Amino acid sequence: MDLVEFLHARLNEDEALIRDGVEAGESNISLLDLVDIDAKRRIIELHGPAEYEYADADVCSTCDRGGPLPYPCPTLRLLALPFARHPDYAEAWRP
Repeated sequence: MDLVEFLHARLNEDEALIRDGVEAGESNISLLDLVDIDAKRRIIELHGPAEYEYADADVCSTCDRGGPLPYPCPTLRLLALPFARHPDYAEAWRP
């Protein structure tokens, strides 16, 4: 499992919990929770791998601070950080 697959799996789990809470009538669930998940999914899409002719490996298609950043970029690593205690989290993803 790579970092993007890990993130999608966690977001899918969170979305399922939110939708179950809505169906159960829990008052602490809001539309904002679903909007947050959608925003994270969009960030993941923006930070996909892009190959450049001059790079030896995949680089982030969005991040560029004086040169391409290796993929997965710090943005994706930070999105995964809240899930660091999950058994599928790889320490190599830690920012």
